[in-house]
Amino acid sequence: MAEVVLSPQAVRMLAEHDVWWIANRGFVENRLWQAIGRVMELLRDYPLIGVVYGRSGRGELVRRRLLDGGWHAYHWYDEARQVVTIIAIHHASRGSGPPL
Repeated sequence: MAEVVLSPQAVRMLAEHDVWWIANRGFVENRLWQAIGRVMELLRDYPLIGVVYGRSGRGELVRRRLLDGGWHAYHWYDEARQVVTIIAIHHASRGSGPPL
C-alpha cells in the first residue's frame, strides 16, 4: 500500500479554489474535497490508476479524473519509496494543463 501526499503546489491550488468557491458559492458544500479524499484512498491501493499525461526523469506523470465537472489530479508514483505525490489539482476548462 502506497503513502499518498499532496505537494505544496497542490495544497496551494486547493486553497485558491476554496477562496473562489466561498466567494462564488458561499458556504455550500465543496465536493472537490470529498473527491480528493476518495482519489487519495484509491491511489493508496492503485498508485498508477489514470492516464499517462507525460514522462520525465521522475517517471510517468499520471492524470486522474476527480469529478464529473472536469477536475483532475496529476501525480507521480515513486515505486522505490511507495509514495504517490499529487502535484496538481486542475480544472479542464482552463484550456491548458496545470503548471508542472
